[in-house]
Amino acid sequence: MFFAIIAAAIIFSGWAGAAEVSISSVNEIVALNKFIQKNITVTNDAMTWVGVTLLPEGNISQLVDFSPGHFDIRAKDSRTFILTIYGNEDPLKFINHSYFIYHGALFMLGISKRIPVDIMVTDGTINLPSSMLLSVSPASDSFTREQKLSFTVTVTNLMTGSQPEVRIKYSILNDNNQSPTFLGSDELNVSTSKTLIKEFLFPENISEGTHTLRVEMAYSDKSSVANAPFSIITPLYLKRLFRIAVWQFFAAFLLLAVLAVLYYFNRKKVAASRRYGVAVDFRALPVLGRLVR
Repeated sequence: MFFAIIAAAIIFSGWAGAAEVSISSVNEIVALNKFIQKNITVTNDAMTWVGVTLLPEGNISQLVDFSPGHFDIRAKDSRTFILTIYGNEDPLKFINHSYFIYHGALFMLGISKRIPVDIMVTDGTINLPSSMLLSVSPASDSFTREQKLSFTVTVTNLMTGSQPEVRIKYSILNDNNQSPTFLGSDELNVSTSKTLIKEFLFPENISEGTHTLRVEMAYSDKSSVANAPFSIITPLYLKRLFRIAVWQFFAAFLLLAVLAVLYYFNRKKVAASRRYGVAVDFRALPVLGRLVR
């Protein structure tokens, strides 16, 4: 019964913070003095209601707005909010530049979700920051510390007759806004399209929670960035309850079960080894002062 209660508590603790977001990242291009809007849905899979507060992170604060900025979601229900991205920039900055890129994140306080946000504000004359496209896709949404960070990177060359040397850098952005953790880099030439399958060991000090894989591409005098969120989780058997790992509870339970079985069979063996299966009723023996008939 005790272990059943423990298992139920562990399962319920996993349900309590469950929430899903309809998008994993935001990558948008907006022209100067224009705006675009996106509908984002948050689903609460928990057994109780949850309050969500939307907070911008990084240098995107002056470019984004949320409506509403705070909302409550009932258990097993969904709520949609509007993300508005503005092309608010000083026109004088575009005299010598045709675009500016901003990196940040949308943090959802209450469900501990972080959505990477990349915004490019253009002067209205271009649609893409470069003639090479970059994308990254992790092998899974979540990893354990013992696994490797596996992901694929695709570089597409839209230029004709040109194969510039491409430099790619891989890093992890921590959820506590610390300095990025550098993983490695590559240099390659791309004629049309090339896909790389990469694997890296996680840093020893990486914490449990949401992180962002950042891939930066540079060639000639241009650059591009792709982000992908992922989570570091602890396997169920390593989770702790009352400061004791779950596997230790089950190991203790298994040990007690084995000892109980051994004790049972030992008692049966001792009983079978008796020469006479006679039980003595001590109440029937003569006692001083009592007549036995």
